[in-house]
Amino acid sequence: MSRSELITRIFPFFHWIERINSKSFRPDLEAGLVGAILILPQSIALSSLAGMPPEYGIYTSIFPVIFASLWGSSWHTLSGPNTAVCVLLAYSVAPFASVGNEVYIGYVLALTFMVGVIQLSLGLAKLGAILDFISHTVISALVLAVALVIILSAASDFLGILSNAYESFPTRVYQLWHDIPRANPFSVVVGSITLISGILSRRYWKRYSLVIAVVIGSLSSWLLNLFYGGGTTQLELVGNLTLDLFPLSFPHFELESIYVLKELVASAFAIAFLGLMQTIVISRSIANKSGQTIETNQEIIGQGVSNMVAPFLSSFAGSGYFNRSAAHFDAGARTPMAAVYASMILAAMVLLGYSLFAYIPSATIAGALILVGYSLIDTGEIRLMLRSRQEAFIFISTLLIALFFGLNAGVFIGLLISLVLYLWYASSPNVMLEEHSARDGRPVSVVIIDGNLFFGSVRHVERALRQLGDPDDKCIILLRTDHLTYLDIPGAALIASEVKRRRESGDDVYIYVARDGIVDVLKAAGCLDIIGSDHLIYRDYDHEMKSLIYPARGTGFINKSRTSISDNHNEVITTETLTKKLRSTRFLGPLTTAQLNMLVEESEIQSASAGDIISADDEPMLGHLILIEGELEAQRIWTTENGKSKSYTRILNPSLVEDGLAFLGAANQIRVRAVTDVKYLLIDAEKIDALIGWSEQFAEDIADDLDLKHRMDLIKSVSVFYKVPLENIKEALKSYILETGLADVIHTHAFTDETECVHKLSAGDAFGEEALVQEGYRNATVTMTTPGKLLVLDKIDFNRLLRNQMVDEIEADTALDLVKNQGAKWIDCRYDMEYQESRIPGAPLISLGTLRNQTHQLNPEVKYIVYCRSGRRSRAAAYLLKERGFNALSLIGGIKNWPYDIDAKPLENSIID
Repeated sequence: MSRSELITRIFPFFHWIERINSKSFRPDLEAGLVGAILILPQSIALSSLAGMPPEYGIYTSIFPVIFASLWGSSWHTLSGPNTAVCVLLAYSVAPFASVGNEVYIGYVLALTFMVGVIQLSLGLAKLGAILDFISHTVISALVLAVALVIILSAASDFLGILSNAYESFPTRVYQLWHDIPRANPFSVVVGSITLISGILSRRYWKRYSLVIAVVIGSLSSWLLNLFYGGGTTQLELVGNLTLDLFPLSFPHFELESIYVLKELVASAFAIAFLGLMQTIVISRSIANKSGQTIETNQEIIGQGVSNMVAPFLSSFAGSGYFNRSAAHFDAGARTPMAAVYASMILAAMVLLGYSLFAYIPSATIAGALILVGYSLIDTGEIRLMLRSRQEAFIFISTLLIALFFGLNAGVFIGLLISLVLYLWYASSPNVMLEEHSARDGRPVSVVIIDGNLFFGSVRHVERALRQLGDPDDKCIILLRTDHLTYLDIPGAALIASEVKRRRESGDDVYIYVARDGIVDVLKAAGCLDIIGSDHLIYRDYDHEMKSLIYPARGTGFINKSRTSISDNHNEVITTETLTKKLRSTRFLGPLTTAQLNMLVEESEIQSASAGDIISADDEPMLGHLILIEGELEAQRIWTTENGKSKSYTRILNPSLVEDGLAFLGAANQIRVRAVTDVKYLLIDAEKIDALIGWSEQFAEDIADDLDLKHRMDLIKSVSVFYKVPLENIKEALKSYILETGLADVIHTHAFTDETECVHKLSAGDAFGEEALVQEGYRNATVTMTTPGKLLVLDKIDFNRLLRNQMVDEIEADTALDLVKNQGAKWIDCRYDMEYQESRIPGAPLISLGTLRNQTHQLNPEVKYIVYCRSGRRSRAAAYLLKERGFNALSLIGGIKNWPYDIDAKPLENSIID
């Protein structure tokens, strides 16, 4: 490790420090100001929730925040006092000391240090993946439990009475019921005014609602004391704060405290995990919007460092806080320095006006806490969790355990439930059978085990293999291990046993191996003697059976359980069928059915014999060639800057394309020769340009913009720019498309490891927009095949310039109305397994992969509403359909946010009228 790498490892903020410049200073400073204003009332309220003096909440909002931002991974997550963490701190320490005294404070600081040590150890050991096993359902249940505990804990101060603090939830409910008759009416009035003003202000000034509520509540207390006198109202105030510029402190680690510290170890683990769970969830949710990649272990290290430093600066344990982080991001923060600015501004505000805090009444703090607790209750998410029996059981179990046995128990039981769920699913890998014919005509059965094959899943896989049955005819069986994520000795023994059983019934069995680790386990288990080394087919080495077993390129596998919109590629070509198929091409999709019919009728189907030259390289091909039957060779010839002649050859064959058409765009210096007898259609490129209306769209601007005029030919051939505002196109053209030359889009087949060209790019073509709409990345490589210039538009600019114009999204209510009253049709674009679990009633399954290749079978007169699990894939599907001329919308939030009935009855997979 070099010296610079070591320094960066110790001080990770050197990774992003170069992002700090004059452009980022103002947005970061403005975001810091917003963050400081928001956290001020929260810090006082949450310190009360933790049983700590108000100044400790303020310190926690200043010092740990800086360390968490500098040593963490997220650019936008703000740490500090966290509602759930504060509740756990108080419930953990209250049994051992009186709330608020020096001993209590010392124990809280010691517990905070223990939390930091645990978190830092997890981060340094790179155990952040543990958090991936925690179910979102468990987190939702814990958050709801925390919300209810907060509301109940604040009830005493709201009523203005004393009660036993931090009893169990049922006991507190019982106490509250009997305390209501003893309530101080003035305290109830102040708390109610705080509560009502906070609820009302949320409708208009949501970001500042808590600040407004605290100010109005404090003013109401001042007015009541003014009219009735403090002796009558008996409103308890926060009191004077003792703030220091350097508030040094030390945790309580005396020998006489060893017993208490031992008792707090379990609480330290619970707080550490609960804080990390919320921090990672917050970081990832904001990163999905910002496009940043979160490094989980570094984020954990940042939390650990901040909590280890906190007790020495009069601060208690904290974690990421969603409301503050979301406001921080919305305010335009660009770097973690915004968090540093927020802490500095907060410190200045407190030092200049801390005397005003003494007049804040406890009832106002209670009202603010009830608002905080109420904001944590997400009724939509609760309904979602209760819709599935399994999720409802997990949710209710975790919630009841947290309420009746304490939040510590809830955290640990929640973790246990999550791990049990993980093991349950890990022990049930998916076993699939795909069948095709080998090149010598023998049947081939390909068995795929997708998941973990270990001691816990052996019985499940064994039962699944038996259920697949034995083929009637003796065949070649290929067991693929490239989808195995983990294999142990019992799993290897099962593979050997299945090989032996199949061979005894007369089948020839081979094992496909993609990783050396699989072979090592088979060897360690002594299975190679049974399998035979000659029956192992390695991905990276030749084998005599490779050319026999693997299907011919372009045919793929035929899965018995898979369906497609249409499998008939031998239908008679008519104007109607040709028009339907042309709609599925990305270039001709924007045209209407009537326009395509006219083009097809005006462009007669032509024929050529083997060897005929359709286009010579000394003259341009002015039309777009649609190959219907046969095979063509297209050769592009050009001269390099050194005067050398170069060529590029492409073979077109419609039988290798799903929709049965091969497309060759108009180009200069291209030689097209018929390899076999062919039938093709040549469509005039200028007519297409006129029909799409590109010339009219840019007519007013092209004369004054030489750069736009220079790139007019490129703009016309990129369907992604169809109907996008001109100013967006101008900016996107600077860095999005292939400007000159030719390029191939190369995909590596996961099974054969053979590379295949899945897309051809020529000057003006765009690639990857569908994946960007989906907020993902296409698994392919773009390689230049001729000298040229490839321009790339990054994800952030794509979202800013193009995405909103490319996809239309609708809410559930609107979608339901379109289906019921306007004849719109559903499309479920998820995977088979997801579809079998649940679906919107009346929604057939047309997966995104199938839809991508066979849109020509859809009805162009129908409006389609596409949905997936969360809305990401459906955005890509809706864009795909819209690009090809269909009226398509994407359901916001997918089936996760569908509030109506869910169907579990299988449907026919057909949407053809």
